[in-house]
Amino acid sequence: MNQPASSPSSCGTLRDYLLLPGAHWIFVGATGVEHTVFRAYDQVGGIFPAAITLDALSPVDIRELLRLRIEHLTISGARVTVPIGPEEAAVLYRLYQGDLRNFLRLLADAAERILGVQDIRPMAVSEVLQHSAAVYARRLRAVLGDTDFEYLQSVALPMSSRGYEFRVTDATNVLEISQSSGTRLVDRLLSQRVIRQTRTEGGSVSYRPDR
Repeated sequence: MNQPASSPSSCGTLRDYLLLPGAHWIFVGATGVEHTVFRAYDQVGGIFPAAITLDALSPVDIRELLRLRIEHLTISGARVTVPIGPEEAAVLYRLYQGDLRNFLRLLADAAERILGVQDIRPMAVSEVLQHSAAVYARRLRAVLGDTDFEYLQSVALPMSSRGYEFRVTDATNVLEISQSSGTRLVDRLLSQRVIRQTRTEGGSVSYRPDR
């Protein structure tokens, strides 16, 4: 679900409706929605149990699900040409580390721009990456501006061996800025939704690009 600024107050208004006798509700959202929306007010938070975090699909899952989808949509006796093969899709998905939404966005955008409506063939992993890198950079620079774009690039690229994950401490070390400046940078990137929180270990929070 989306998280507009009015979401917590909206939940407060809807509290009585949520308490309908015999009603059971399932809310699905991004990591953190439990605290930013449903537990923002004690009156509402008390009626929601703890959130359950679903495990991300694995590359093997993606490969098998895509294979089954192709099989289901195949017309008997017809020749099938897919825009991306299951094996190639699994390779690309591995780069997204469980971020299914942006992975599917990548494939849809690549198919539209690389294949168009007449070029019927499977796309190679290399051409999808080549296409997406340029588009990604242009979009990111337009959203962030030159300064924060360069900051993010400087911080994330050296972390490629860690899946481009970084912490505030990494930002302060790479950019040679203060802890408070690093925190403000991460806050700006989060507010623009160009990075997302991936995990927390102790008091250390890791982030990675989200577009």
